[in-house]
Amino acid sequence: MIPVRKQTAGRNAELCRQGCDELGVSHGPITRNAGCVTRCGTCPSGCALDAKQAMHVSELPRAVAAGARVRAGARVSEILVENGRAVGVATKANEGGERYEVRARAVVLAAGAVGTPELLLSQGLANESGHLGRHLHIHPACWVGALYDEQVRGWEGVMQSWYVDEWSGRGLFLEATFTPLPFGAQWLAGAGPAFKQRVEDYDRLAVIGVHLSDRSEGRVALRKGRLRIGYSLSREDARTIAYGIARAADIHFAAGATEVYPTLARVERIVAGEQERLVENGGHRPSQMHLEAFHPMGTARISSDPGSGVVSPSGETHDVPGLWIADGSVFPSAIKVNPMITIMGVARRIAAQLSEQLA
Repeated sequence: MIPVRKQTAGRNAELCRQGCDELGVSHGPITRNAGCVTRCGTCPSGCALDAKQAMHVSELPRAVAAGARVRAGARVSEILVENGRAVGVATKANEGGERYEVRARAVVLAAGAVGTPELLLSQGLANESGHLGRHLHIHPACWVGALYDEQVRGWEGVMQSWYVDEWSGRGLFLEATFTPLPFGAQWLAGAGPAFKQRVEDYDRLAVIGVHLSDRSEGRVALRKGRLRIGYSLSREDARTIAYGIARAADIHFAAGATEVYPTLARVERIVAGEQERLVENGGHRPSQMHLEAFHPMGTARISSDPGSGVVSPSGETHDVPGLWIADGSVFPSAIKVNPMITIMGVARRIAAQLSEQLA
C-alpha cells in the first residue's frame, strides 16, 4: 500500500489538490493497493495488468503455498450441520452439477454482506437474533463533475487519486476519481444536444466523488427463494450528501471550473455562487438524488450479546458452533472510508484466533 505518485495521479487529481489548497481544506494522495500502474483506464472492470493486489495475485498464492487447495468454479450451496455444529460445506460446479462436499474442523464463511446472509437465510441458520440480513450499509455516493477551459483527460490518471477528509466528522469522504467514457457518461446531466455536447467535452471534465458513511440501513432477504435487497436513504443522510456535493463544487470552482454538474434531479448545472442556494439548501429529497452504492457491509454484525448480533467478537456465530464469518458483513456500523483494509484486518484477526483454537 503506497500513496499515489504525482506522475500517475493525473490532472484530475491536480485540480482537486489546487482547489483544496485554495480553500485551505485537509487533503492528500490516496494510499492504494497498486504498484506499477500504467493508467490504462481498466480499473472499473478489473486491472488488466494485475497491478492491483487482488486475491489471485496476493492472498491465494500464499494460501496455496501454505497447503491450501482451491476449488474454482464451485458454488457453495449448503453449510453442512451435524448435531448442531458446522462440519463442512457442499458445493456444485453449476446448476445440476455434481455435488461435492468438503468437511473440516471449522467452516469460515466469507461471501460478503450480500452472499453471506443469502446462504445462511436459505438454510435458516444463525438467525435466532433476527438480525441476519438487516443493518445493510452501502456508502451512498455520487460523482460531481465539472467543466474546465483546459483539457483534463482524467482517464490518463489513476482512478482514485486524491482524498479530501476535511468533512469526515460529518461522515463525508471526498476523492478525485475518474472513469473512462463508457463507465462515466451515464451521470452527465441533460438530454439531447446538451448531453451530446457534454459527452464531446468529456476530455475537459474533472470529477470528485462524494461518499457518505450512512446511518440509513437496508436489508438482504429471501422472498420465495429469490434474493431481495432493500434500502431507503433517510432525509438526514440526503441533506448530508447535498452538503458534500456543495463542498465538491466549492473545490471545483476554486480550481477554476466554469460549471458543475451536481447529479440532482432538479439541478442540471450550477455556476460559481449557486452551490449553497441550489444544492446545500435546496431541500432535495432522497428520490431526487442520482446515487450509486458501494462497499456493502453490516448484515451479520458482531455483538457480544447473542440477542443483538449474529457473530461473537471471535467471529464465530452465536447459534452454530464451528461456523465463523470473516467479511464485511460483521461490521456493526458503516465506516468512513473504503472498508478493504478493515475487512482484511478483521479477517486476519479472526483467522489468528481460529488458528490458535485449532492448534
